[in-house]
Amino acid sequence: MQDTATKFQQPSTSGLKPVKPWSISTQANIFRTVSDLLLVGFSVRHAIQFCETLYQPQKRDLHVINEQLHAGYTVSQTFEPFVDDQIGLQLRLAEEHGQLTQSLGQVSRLLQTAHQRHQKN
Repeated sequence: MQDTATKFQQPSTSGLKPVKPWSISTQANIFRTVSDLLLVGFSVRHAIQFCETLYQPQKRDLHVINEQLHAGYTVSQTFEPFVDDQIGLQLRLAEEHGQLTQSLGQVSRLLQTAHQRHQKN
């Protein structure tokens, strides 16, 4: 059974490996960056690759995400180990409806608001 604090991803090199979900602020920043890069013409994979440089603490995770995208996984599948289940669902719905860029921006704003609320408490 899976612990709620630990999720699993399947890297290309070995079996299942436990990973820790990213903080709310990290998720917000990465999704905002990816959304902005998609808006100016980057592909999803190039946007993630660019994020590897910007977000050094998540570089390894982002590299695995990029490898999984290259292997044919969807964006929502690749981010699933690092985000809350509701965010994962939003990403899946956005992909299904062709609204990934806009949804990433919305998710980023929602996460930023949640982070600010959490900071006040």
